Amino acid sequence: MGLAIYLVIFLLSIAVLYYQATKSIPSRLNSDQAPKSRFELVPACASGLPTRADGIEVHPDSTWRATKHATRQATTTDIPEEAATDNEQFVNWVSDFLPSDLLPAVSRDVRLFFYNYDSYWKRDAVHTRLTNLGNELLEHIGGIRMSETEQNRSLIFVAHSFGGLVVKRKALVQARASRDFGHVAEHAQTIIFLGTPHRGTSFGLWGWLAAKGLQPLGSNPSILADLEYDSFSLHDLHKDFMAVAPDDLRVFNFFEKRPTCILRLWFVRLERLCVHEQSATYEGRNVRNIGLSVDHYGLNKFASKNESYQSILSKLTE
Repeated sequence: MGLAIYLVIFLLSIAVLYYQATKSIPSRLNSDQAPKSRFELVPACASGLPTRADGIEVHPDSTWRATKHATRQATTTDIPEEAATDNEQFVNWVSDFLPSDLLPAVSRDVRLFFYNYDSYWKRDAVHTRLTNLGNELLEHIGGIRMSETEQNRSLIFVAHSFGGLVVKRKALVQARASRDFGHVAEHAQTIIFLGTPHRGTSFGLWGWLAAKGLQPLGSNPSILADLEYDSFSLHDLHKDFMAVAPDDLRVFNFFEKRPTCILRLWFVRLERLCVHEQSATYEGRNVRNIGLSVDHYGLNKFASKNESYQSILSKLTE
């Protein structure tokens, strides 16, 4: 009898600790915690085709948005007046900087879109996988390229982290095999990968284990299962991607040169590179690998028109 009581107390203690550790994890079923942006192709600005795909476990409202104080050495001339008045705390370089920095002759014929997709895996997650996300992106692009004229427009993709894998799967591999979406692969002009784990990440296994531990909350471990470093699925995806990539496709692989802070406890900081250079880069024809002095989450967020932003801008306008 006494042993049973101790066992009940032990199990209740575990349950309380689990609740305390997970209660702050947001749920997409809670309207106050769910993203306000729609999960689809969303015009980045009034003039808007580079397409930007988000990274894994992202909040589509903030993926490309930086806080102003993050690099507050920016001067007032760095931030457009409309951004300063409409958004006091944040700067989105895609909508606030890029339209005005494109050459006038180019900007008149450019449409800018965000691709927001649901890859949230922690709590009350939808059960999806890379192939599904790729198919959904193809369908959304097909919806804005209905006429023959639109289907002949060039496409530029800018993708952060896991979003790069979605683009690889979708932009060329699945599109090339499709009669309806062959024009997407044919007219893909440039892909800019920002910290994309072509060979996976050392955090892939740990993320999968965390997702397994969160299954009582409705997590989705399957979306992380293939991110283990040097996994066969990523190896096969890259082989298929290289096999169907057009000879004139330009690829820019940007990689992080600073570690990301994983844990901060008083004066102790645990820092790691999320996607190592050897995973974020590869060699090939018309492929260039470029390092930026930022961490993984600084690859796609710029509070000012700093050196990193200028480096990406220059590749968009080449």
